[in-house]
Amino acid sequence: RDAETRKAVKGAKVRFLSDTLDEDSDTTDGDGTFSVSALTDTPHGRLEVTKSGYQTRAVSVYLDDESVSVDVELVRD
Repeated sequence: RDAETRKAVKGAKVRFLSDTLDEDSDTTDGDGTFSVSALTDTPHGRLEVTKSGYQTRAVSVYLDDESVSVDVELVRD
């Protein structure tokens, strides 16, 4: 979501990279929702979110469940 307006950011590219280097990517929809999956032996990974007009944001994630919600705020350039 946009850090200033708090609204969903449509069309942001989300890339997931696990600690075992398995990766997947998706693009956010109008609600800011995305879905990535990875086969990994470790529950740790990183999300990198990019969108033109915004600073790239990377966050660590802990996959302790089959479905995990991650809220990432994007700051405008």
